Amino acid sequence: TRYTCSVRARSVLGLGTASNTVQATTFDLPGAPRNLAASAQTQAARLVFRAPAATGGSAITRYKATCAAPGKPTRTLEQAGTTLTVTRLVAKTRYRCSVQAKNSLGYGPASSAVNVTPK
Repeated sequence: TRYTCSVRARSVLGLGTASNTVQATTFDLPGAPRNLAASAQTQAARLVFRAPAATGGSAITRYKATCAAPGKPTRTLEQAGTTLTVTRLVAKTRYRCSVQAKNSLGYGPASSAVNVTPK
């Protein structure tokens, strides 16, 4: 959100002259990545998605993919780009994967999750 600000002093004599105006912009976390799709690979999941509709006013610098399965180690991958391949998954195990976008303030909410079963 963009704001225009100025300052005026107040004393017993009244209000002083306003200062010059300055522009200020606030930033927010990015939105969730969209249209996540997963394809099974050998002990890996290839995740393809679209960037969030809202960047929060700051450029997206990277994405974090998370794939989890009950009783198995959760795997994550952080990098730039809208195609991520999460490796070291257990074959024939169903994983639930999601992706988050990161800007200068941090990570936004996760995408809708998808299921994938690596080969």
